[in-house]
Amino acid sequence: MVVGDGSMRQTHEKLASDLNLTDRVFFVGDVPDEALPSYYAASDLLVLPSKDRSEGFGLTILEANACGKPAIGSEVGGIPDVIKHGFNGLLVPPDNPEELCRAMLSLIENDSLRKTMGRNGRTFAEEHDWSRVAEATEKVYLEATDQG
Repeated sequence: MVVGDGSMRQTHEKLASDLNLTDRVFFVGDVPDEALPSYYAASDLLVLPSKDRSEGFGLTILEANACGKPAIGSEVGGIPDVIKHGFNGLLVPPDNPEELCRAMLSLIENDSLRKTMGRNGRTFAEEHDWSRVAEATEKVYLEATDQG
């Protein structure tokens, strides 16, 4: 299942068609934020193969982890700050389809590993809950201003 839209959607849809995978690959387009948990729940894992070094924090990864799903992402931008390789997911070099495929197969073929990483991801996401992040940030500000 491919969630989201972008300039490469038509290219990817054509590739799925050329490979006779249209009965196995579903392009659902943009999904409202409130519907995302249902999509995460229906999945086995999240794959975020970013190429751009400007990739942000990786909120999508935390959302998938919060739903108990491991993530596979590229070693670019903020993704390595969210995926702890071997703990809540796997990191792969950017623009390396062979390594991406190996990582996907390793989680698809190993239920135990996938479930363990999913549980670890849930724990990791809980530790990064916005209320905890805000509290920690406030503590740093108070200490920096000698009010803490």
